[in-house]
Amino acid sequence: MKIFFLLLFILYFQIVLGQSGATVDVGLTLNSVSLLSVKPSNSTIDFQFSVPSLSGTGLTNTLTNNTKWLNFTSGVAQNISRKVTAQIANGSIPSGLTLSLQAGTAVNSFGTFGTSSGLVVLSNTPTTIINSIGGAYTGVGVSNGYNLQFSLSINNYSQLRQGTNSFSIIYTLSDN
Repeated sequence: MKIFFLLLFILYFQIVLGQSGATVDVGLTLNSVSLLSVKPSNSTIDFQFSVPSLSGTGLTNTLTNNTKWLNFTSGVAQNISRKVTAQIANGSIPSGLTLSLQAGTAVNSFGTFGTSSGLVVLSNTPTTIINSIGGAYTGVGVSNGYNLQFSLSINNYSQLRQGTNSFSIIYTLSDN
């Protein structure tokens, strides 16, 4: 039995010592990626308060819209995270109204796709709506990424004035 193990031991080392190897150097480059879009992109969000049918009745206090989806692709450097901000540009919200936005829970998203900041009030100053994004992608189009839920509320009836207003909302994906 001892001779069998001795022969097995010698045979093992002959196989191991009889092997040779080679190496190949590999270079890898991963560029920083920062892409963002809102889908569908060919439609406008229209809020219109209905005229009450009975005198003494107020307007509907809050109008909502959840037809837009935020899609992004993010490739970041080591120890870097990103955020998405939203701000009003090219106009303003009329006095007496408040526009709020909430990025819902990410759907069909992969990687470190961040966390919604919850309900935020939009203004002309960038406000973070999603934070702690790492290497991630959300999928493309409607029903992928973050559903954007808008709420337009009356906050002061005495400031309301008849008219039509328009403005843009700018979304930015940037490093923290």
